[in-house]
Amino acid sequence: MMYNELVESCFFAPSHVGTVDLALPLSVYHRSGVVGRGDVCDFYLQCNDEGFVLKARFKAYGSPYLVAAAEWLCRQLEGSQVHMHPQLTYVVLVEKLAIPKTRYPVALLIEDSYQELIQKMKLKLEGKQS
Repeated sequence: MMYNELVESCFFAPSHVGTVDLALPLSVYHRSGVVGRGDVCDFYLQCNDEGFVLKARFKAYGSPYLVAAAEWLCRQLEGSQVHMHPQLTYVVLVEKLAIPKTRYPVALLIEDSYQELIQKMKLKLEGKQS
């Protein structure tokens, strides 16, 4: 299978694989997918008090498109302001990564994870979640 340059860059040289310390006050975690039933992706986000994303990390178990999409999302999140999100959709992922129709569920899984992760962090920043 031929992958575009962005997919190859994100898949073969990811720089956001890992976790963040969830004991830190402004860190959140979200898992999408079910282990043993296809693609699974864990996302971690750490912010400062102003909502600046200090770290965005992931662990992914699935196709190269899943790993590439998770890495690309972390690249977009890290260094941004949480209040600027959510702004990315599965359509953006499909276009940027040239995801084929048979793999669209990957883009939907990443979009759902992104939405949940941002919502969790916004709630934490508002002091509504411990």
